[in-house]
Amino acid sequence: MDHVESLLIRAGELVAWAWHGLVDLLAWFFGGLHQLLNPVLSPLLSFVNPVCTFLADGVYALLGLMPAWMALTLISIALGLVMLVAFRYTSNQKQIRRCKDAIKANLLALRLYKDDLVVTFKTQVRLFAAVARLQRYVLAPVVVMTLPMLLLFGQMAAHHQWRPLAPGEAAILRVEFAGSAIPDLGDIQIKSPPGVAAEVGPLPGRGDVVWRVRGVNPGRHQVEISIGEGAFRKEIVVGKPLDRVSPMRTAPSWGRQLLFPIEAALDRSASVQAISIEYPPLAHRFYGSDWWIVWVLVISMATGFAFRSRFGVTF
Repeated sequence: MDHVESLLIRAGELVAWAWHGLVDLLAWFFGGLHQLLNPVLSPLLSFVNPVCTFLADGVYALLGLMPAWMALTLISIALGLVMLVAFRYTSNQKQIRRCKDAIKANLLALRLYKDDLVVTFKTQVRLFAAVARLQRYVLAPVVVMTLPMLLLFGQMAAHHQWRPLAPGEAAILRVEFAGSAIPDLGDIQIKSPPGVAAEVGPLPGRGDVVWRVRGVNPGRHQVEISIGEGAFRKEIVVGKPLDRVSPMRTAPSWGRQLLFPIEAALDRSASVQAISIEYPPLAHRFYGSDWWIVWVLVISMATGFAFRSRFGVTF
């Protein structure tokens, strides 16, 4: 029994070592990818995000006249149709049809020649090759549509993932600094408008400083945080669900700019990495936190399958 326990312990240690090695490898890879892409994507998003926000505000202002579930459904249907058209013109439809015909032919051959091992083996090889080619032709347009989809989801999250503060509701306002060192608290001041009250803070953390703020009056309020000679502004929204919110204003970082696209990026040379407000999640099983993206994907994909023949699309 002692040998078994020792073997299990060593196996667990090996698994833990392999897992930590994999995590470190992925962190190194994505860190390098971020450094490679950030000089290109961050300025691009600084230009594109305000345009997308303007368009999204117009769409939600128009759809705000109807129930939220209906608005989300219409957006999802429209997304499905747009994705269908985009797939039609960014994919090689002729090659996709050939791959699907090859898959059908090889599946039929497997049934007809199941007693011949040599033919069965060769047919399986051809079947796997056809499937691999199909994935190549299907994934190419998906990669092309990834960035527009992420831009759209970033805008939708600002309406569906979180909700504004209600009058009288408190939240945490956080300022993140580069590295673990923070400035002297005496050099940090907050100036809040009449619609927002800063009750407690600044309180130091590990690389950040926090305040407890409370919504007072409905509206979009700009809080100004002064750090030494620099001043930074952050929007805080007090209002009703589905009003657009911006949980974070970030330094130039393409990943965060995709997730939090509403406010302009902070100055690249500033020591402040992000200013965030912890908005409550929008609680609803259809158009609220985490659920909205599930229903958007389900409805948009169902729309694409329903109209694929009418648009002459195969996938």
